[in-house]
Amino acid sequence: MVEMKVLVVDENENDVKTIVEYLKFFTNIEITVICKKNIEDLVGQIILKKPDLIISETLLSNKDGMDVIKECLLFYPKLKCIFITKYNEFALRAFQLQAIDYIIKPLERNRFYQAMEKARKRIMYDNKEIKIEIEEKDKSLQLKYQNIIFYIPYSDILFIEKKGKKCYVHTTNKIYETNENISDIVKKLENNVFIQGHRSYVINTKKITHIKPHGETFIVQFQDYEFKANISKLKINEVKAKISSYLFYS
Repeated sequence: MVEMKVLVVDENENDVKTIVEYLKFFTNIEITVICKKNIEDLVGQIILKKPDLIISETLLSNKDGMDVIKECLLFYPKLKCIFITKYNEFALRAFQLQAIDYIIKPLERNRFYQAMEKARKRIMYDNKEIKIEIEEKDKSLQLKYQNIIFYIPYSDILFIEKKGKKCYVHTTNKIYETNENISDIVKKLENNVFIQGHRSYVINTKKITHIKPHGETFIVQFQDYEFKANISKLKINEVKAKISSYLFYS
């Protein structure tokens, strides 16, 4: 089973041979090479092949390799790249594109393996996240209010708020009301993106845009949404750790 599709882009045939030889160390990968004869339509080739990882020179004839990667990221935001180049002055640009690594030629085997291992871990994480997102689209929170049962997709939920004897589920489209207890709702969610950050609030950590201190608690804001949630001091580090885990691999 193919776990990673790798595209090698370089005009130097000897460098291509070296990279491909080193790639043979890894199992379950598919390798495509783009060299002199097909480098002109580089963006088209990348869109056609849909690689997980591109290993590229920074400068190619009539092409800026980094501009090509930048253009492709518009189509595939999770596309990963390792630059292997004889030019050391483009490192800053490379990391602005969130490159996995920037290696100066001549290529050393162990250095290459280190870069590939970082790329493999990032790609595995992304694939896991995509799988979770697909599964979440099929999951809904079932709530009952009076004689009506609502099915609310997890991906729509911003936060759940307890007020008095009722709970209110805030979503991107509307607010749902229920007499169910907040602890019972938490048990139904069975999803690791939700955290009860306060005794009165359950928050979808992937929907948070801002967190700011406010007295004895923290205020949570969501994009294009007027209502806010609270996080207690006891829970703030847990919430931050969850958010950081997403940002590190994005």
